[in-house]
Amino acid sequence: MGEGTAQQLRRRCCAAATGICATLLAFTGTAAGAPTWSAPRSVTQGDTEVAGAPAAAYGDSGRLTLAWTSGGEGPTTLPMAQRPLGGPFAASPALATGTGAAEPALARGPGGELYAAWVISEGGGLVVMATRVLPDGNVVSAQRLSALGANSSEPALAVGSDGRVAVAWTTFDPEGNGQILAVHGTLGAPLTPRIASVGDTTASDPDVAFGVGGALHVAWTRLDSEGDGRIKAAAELVDETFGPSRAISPAGPNATEPALAPVPGGGLAFAWTEGPEEEGVVRLGIEPAPAQPITTRTVAGGGFSAGARLDIDPTSGLYLAWIRTMGGQSDVLVSARNGAGELDAPTVLSGGDAAIELDLAFSPQGDAVVSWRRNLGTEENPAGDLRAAVYDAPRPGQPSAPPPAPVAALPALGLTSA
Repeated sequence: MGEGTAQQLRRRCCAAATGICATLLAFTGTAAGAPTWSAPRSVTQGDTEVAGAPAAAYGDSGRLTLAWTSGGEGPTTLPMAQRPLGGPFAASPALATGTGAAEPALARGPGGELYAAWVISEGGGLVVMATRVLPDGNVVSAQRLSALGANSSEPALAVGSDGRVAVAWTTFDPEGNGQILAVHGTLGAPLTPRIASVGDTTASDPDVAFGVGGALHVAWTRLDSEGDGRIKAAAELVDETFGPSRAISPAGPNATEPALAPVPGGGLAFAWTEGPEEEGVVRLGIEPAPAQPITTRTVAGGGFSAGARLDIDPTSGLYLAWIRTMGGQSDVLVSARNGAGELDAPTVLSGGDAAIELDLAFSPQGDAVVSWRRNLGTEENPAGDLRAAVYDAPRPGQPSAPPPAPVAALPALGLTSA
């Protein structure tokens, strides 16, 4: 291919969003204690060179950490900002600085430990790095996970309940074809990359998650000869290799941008963008167990939907965030999956941001954040900053977060079965 697989996929999901106004939506969950979002807050303190999607995760004591890519031509920086429970965002030490530094990912460990992965230029190509982030924002010595001499990017990060750290990424050949590799184990110890996308040579855009039973799962997009994508997945085996890949999305419709999360009580949730460029919809699929039939839903509401992210609120279940573009307006939507398997109706939280890419994260106590990159420039002169809306779950003896400004309601967004 004349253009890398990752660049093709990014162009499809961002083409309709750049330069369009955005509205952030809150959701009304069915469980008690569902989040009530704050008004959007500035995270980057005047930095207008934010590029790519943000990364968000909660560490110990409800401390929220955000990371992003900043910089134009030349060396880039991966700044971080932290926010204590109930407090403001403040700058913390950078995750990394150097040529090619980009694509940060964050994940929480079972004891509140915080881990990070990213890419940087080394040895004539891009390599994947990983480290632990200390509570004060400083990082320990980073560990290189991918081989020198290859171009590796798009790291995805997850931490299991047993403390195992898993990182998956795409390694591209000179023609732009990709394979998904993954490691899992203890950072600092030798970690051997394994091929997750066995048999696929046009794979990219991975996501990772540990299932309820502790097994590691990897999802990715595979392009066919016509350039259309299909979501596939594989699970780890007892010998630390990966089993045969299985198709998640149906054959035919173009499917990209997979997101993956465990379903409370068992099973896996997959979300992806499906359909032609600028006409796509977000699909949500629930797989009761690997290789069992998947129940899929289309997130309705019209327009072009893309960029879905999944996470679990331990107090109420699975949540989905995505961007919908319709009628010259780009909205960031967030919704809960209720007991009937449908998504609750979102509501408007605030507007005026040209949101492009986002992330969603919950803490074990039910604190939540939606963070997004806001476009401030044009295609010729890109610029952007980072914004976030947060929710601080009430603790015993403590008041809940202040309510947001008055908002307007949106019509319910239903789901239609496949």
